[in-house]
Amino acid sequence: MARNQVVLEAAFKVFSKFGYKKASMSDIAQSAGISRPTLYALYPDKESVFSALIEQTIEQNISETSRRIEGVKDLDSKLRHVLDVWIIEPYSAAMETENGSEMVLGASLYAPVAMNRLWKEFEREVASVLELGMRKNGVSAKELAIIFVSSCRDFKASAKSVRELKKSTEILLSLANSL
Repeated sequence: MARNQVVLEAAFKVFSKFGYKKASMSDIAQSAGISRPTLYALYPDKESVFSALIEQTIEQNISETSRRIEGVKDLDSKLRHVLDVWIIEPYSAAMETENGSEMVLGASLYAPVAMNRLWKEFEREVASVLELGMRKNGVSAKELAIIFVSSCRDFKASAKSVRELKKSTEILLSLANSL
């Protein structure tokens, strides 16, 4: 396994255990079984490590979304897959960790550039699915995708549970299916 991947897996464990604020580069290096100088040669600071984790997640989500929606014909099923991959499953996985809520709520503060890219890629995925499945009625796929992203950001920030998040996303699905 590549050294970067070992570091990212170790960093995920450290951030999950201690949270972003309490995690240190020393903790990450120790968990990865490398020296601090080696870690700093790979990543100049904790934000860079966290950003790399988000970038890795983006690439995995893009690949997983393509895999899941391949061959799926109806809009509702495609959108459910996109929401599962980008919103529901990551939220659920984070909430199962000791410091998941801090990670979900603070990610945009800890790695703003990477999180902006994540939301833009999510918007792109939603728009591409909507473009193929929406009836033409004056609302563009891009406009509806922006509403999806804004809503999902708020839903993730305010949800008290996975169940509540799923309920909120069902409203979005109903909206998309009515257009």
